[in-house]
Amino acid sequence: MNKKYPILYFLIFALLTAGFYLIFSCQKQEADKIIMLQPEIKISNYQKITVNPLYNLSKKQIIFDINIESFQNKYLLDTDITQVSLLVDEENTPYHPVAWEEVSKKTYSRQGNLIFNTQRVIKKIKLSLFDVKTVIFEWETLKK
Repeated sequence: MNKKYPILYFLIFALLTAGFYLIFSCQKQEADKIIMLQPEIKISNYQKITVNPLYNLSKKQIIFDINIESFQNKYLLDTDITQVSLLVDEENTPYHPVAWEEVSKKTYSRQGNLIFNTQRVIKKIKLSLFDVKTVIFEWETLKK
């Protein structure tokens, strides 16, 4: 009897088993539904503030990419962003940020991601940044 055939049968069996395992164990994951909103730029109190929102509908999370540039006063950039920001939806429900992820901080500029979690899908958002003056950014996330 030839000993090569049992090894060949074993290898074929192992490959088939591994193939079935990979096919049936991997569940198809749904891709996140993401809405990219138009960036807004405002100038207030010697600061240029650029806000670029990204709304992840699947995770019910809104991330604002914020870039702050100071024209004259570098000390205006030392504010804790999570303490001076508030998100409000179309029903005036307030949301406080869950995190500020600093991307870069230089003498006269600062960039990072301000992250908010929401309990539901919201149609309109208003981001307020309170410092010396209040700066308000507004977007419509879902068209009626």
